[in-house]
Parts: sequence; C-alpha cells; structure tokens
Amino acid sequence: MRPFALLSLILSLVLTIPALAHGPEQGPKGGKLADSGAYHLELLVQGKQASVYLYDSQNKPVKLNAAAGSLLILVGGKQETLALTPKEEALNGTMNLELGRGLKAVVTINLPGEKPLQARLALD
Repeated sequence: MRPFALLSLILSLVLTIPALAHGPEQGPKGGKLADSGAYHLELLVQGKQASVYLYDSQNKPVKLNAAAGSLLILVGGKQETLALTPKEEALNGTMNLELGRGLKAVVTINLPGEKPLQARLALD
C-alpha cells in the first residue's frame, strides 16, 4: 500500500505544476493564449471565424504557411471539428455552431517535421 500512496502523491504534485505556471492569458491579437510544448497558441474567435496564431518561446510569430490543423469546439452540449488551413499569418476555419458561454476548444497544429502541437482552451 505504501508504494501506491507515494506514487499518488508524486502524481498529484506533478499534475498540479502546470496549474501553477503563470503567464498572460490574452494573446497579442486579443485571443485566448495557451502553451503547447515550446510554443504559445492563440485562439481568436470572431463571429463564426476561428483563427489560431502560433508564437515561439520569445513570443515571435511562427509562419504557418506549410502547417495544417484542426479545432474541436464544444459549446452548449454540441461539438464541431473544423479543419484549419493557413491564410495570412494564422490557421483559419469557419464554424457552424452558435457561440455561447462555456465554449471549450482543443487546437491541434501539425508543423512539418515536428510532433503535433495541442492545447486546450476555455473561452468565456
């Protein structure tokens, strides 16, 4: 029983460390910011248009012209998955769902030659 208790304690400490990380919640474009690996993702939703911006560890924009991605939206008990395609400096997609309070999103970005990036965000 003792090894299980020790393992539980270690896991609870390790899993709470990301919650203690403190950084800006709003990105340069005014969207919600989240960390993913060595990058920062920014999700901006305006009307039915969703845009995802990517920044390096120095908060400099990363070119996304060869990237692809997806955005899973959960709102009001409904879900929708958008294919994100590069346009200008972001990955963009158009939603069919109506926005509402409690919107949650999972962003996945595929950069050539790198592991996929993923972040979970909650928009109020």
